[in-house]
Amino acid sequence: QIYGFPAGAGAAGFAATIINTGGYTTAPQTATLSMAGTCDTTYACGVGAGGMDHHVGKVPYAEQASAEVDRQLGKGFAVDLAYLFVGAHRLVRGNNINVPCPVGTTDPSQESGIFAGNGVETASVDPGTWPFPVSPVPGLFPDAVPGLLEPDGKLSTCASGVPTLGSGALANVGPFFQGAGPASGLQSMSYGLLDYNNNIANAVYHGGTVTLIDRIKYFNLSANYTYSHTIDDGNFTTFINLPPNQFDYASERANSNQDVRHRFVGNFTALGPDDTWARHFTLSSIITLQSGSPFTIYSGEDTLNDVAGLSTDRVAFGPLGTICTASCGSRYQEVCPSTSDCATMIPRNTYVGDPLYTWDFHLSRYFTLTPRMRLEVGVDAFNFLNRSNVDEVTSIYNSPVFCGGSLQAAVPRHYRDAVSQAIQAGSASVACPAGLAGETPVFVNGVQVGNNADTPMSVIPGIAPPQTLFIPNNPSPTFGLPRTMFNPRQFQFSARFSF
Repeated sequence: QIYGFPAGAGAAGFAATIINTGGYTTAPQTATLSMAGTCDTTYACGVGAGGMDHHVGKVPYAEQASAEVDRQLGKGFAVDLAYLFVGAHRLVRGNNINVPCPVGTTDPSQESGIFAGNGVETASVDPGTWPFPVSPVPGLFPDAVPGLLEPDGKLSTCASGVPTLGSGALANVGPFFQGAGPASGLQSMSYGLLDYNNNIANAVYHGGTVTLIDRIKYFNLSANYTYSHTIDDGNFTTFINLPPNQFDYASERANSNQDVRHRFVGNFTALGPDDTWARHFTLSSIITLQSGSPFTIYSGEDTLNDVAGLSTDRVAFGPLGTICTASCGSRYQEVCPSTSDCATMIPRNTYVGDPLYTWDFHLSRYFTLTPRMRLEVGVDAFNFLNRSNVDEVTSIYNSPVFCGGSLQAAVPRHYRDAVSQAIQAGSASVACPAGLAGETPVFVNGVQVGNNADTPMSVIPGIAPPQTLFIPNNPSPTFGLPRTMFNPRQFQFSARFSF
């Protein structure tokens, strides 16, 4: 086993001793060390690694199909109808493989402690224990437990058993990942995050476009409307793109981050007639109308206790899931029959942001000074109506479960809808679950700010009380508020001298 230690804990000294003597004079894994970060909080001090998972590493490929019909009507008017399909397969995405089997499940082949692979016996579940003296009961925590990674490098499905879901305020929430050590969320404490990307993601785009074109002597017009839908199951290699349950990649299929359902662009160019006062003038304009981009509603907590959960865990339907309908999401379910079929959180990209409406124009006139010299002056206006177009919204809900008396009152759907505004106002209609079994009030300066809800996990199973998740009185009042904005109104003046 290879252990990594922070520099402040004397890592250089330990390394020098090993190089000079060929052995450990002081066993660093049992010495009293002052560690920070992950070591201090979860005792997971292993060295991480990354690369590609070659078991599923295949060459990505794409498919494309299109059809178009163009018809001219009259002298200058034309209509164009087009359809475009693009499918991309075997796209690369992130994949942490240091993941334990969910609570309530296991892999019997790893329980034996010895696994024969390629003629070599390898310990799959470390029979030893995590020996940090700071443990509440020294030697109590296992160093490794059954999980996603088999000793021969293949991946397990942890198919034995059924994931244990939460109860009370966390009813229908799961699966939870306790893991080795003191509920570290890791399969093994001997290594850290093992980010071995795989290329099993897929994406598909369907788009239909209607274009109108009109041309007359001094005027050109083009209007373009596109209705499209982009679907994928994750296409980034960052931690934020890991699924809440890495045993259930199928549940990640949802609207893409790039999904813009409606888009209209209209533009024209008008030239001043030579025999009028408007001669030498040019006026052009672009009007853009676009539906909002989708955002994922994140809980802001490590709900399921997996390593990357703080960045990936979304809001679960919780007790409201008992009355959930198909509107909750295509893969949502109240019961998880297996690790590979367990999705209790809202799907990706269900919250639609602010639409984009903008009007840009250009006005110019040229003056002929001599037969060889000309001066052209102009002004360009961008977002002329100065609409406050929101680029990104805050999508951190700040509660592991949705809050409210019903799904209609609890789940926000789009920018500035009634639910979003109720959350921002701290309305009682979106109060979080309170007073349910397994909840303990939390007070700050004598004021109750929320409740701690029991989970199916415990730092010391059978000895210590259950681990808890904090549920506030209300979701975050910043949810749904603008985070970044597009540019406000801008003017640009220009002059060009030609000779």
